[in-house]
Amino acid sequence: MKQYQLVVALFCLAAICSYFFIFGRHDQKTAHTFSIAFMYPASHPAMDEIEKGLREALNGDENLYAMTIFNGQSNRSVMQAQAAQLVHAQYDCICTVGT
Repeated sequence: MKQYQLVVALFCLAAICSYFFIFGRHDQKTAHTFSIAFMYPASHPAMDEIEKGLREALNGDENLYAMTIFNGQSNRSVMQAQAAQLVHAQYDCICTVGT
């Protein structure tokens, strides 16, 4: 069941990134750097692999994307503070992954 949830989360993440890749490109005069926030609740090898895959997928487009990583470190109060920061920072895309 957890593998199914991971596959669904990766599919959603890929769909969001594909949307920005296809529809988010503009000419150089109107180029906008898309800010992407990636949040996961704890350090785990699977979470690290997802982060690594996302970085590889966006590799080469440093001028189009700015990615910020939030790790809750299994601490509820840290995750709540990070969630509030995500809301106030007005990211273009927020990707969350959970187990």
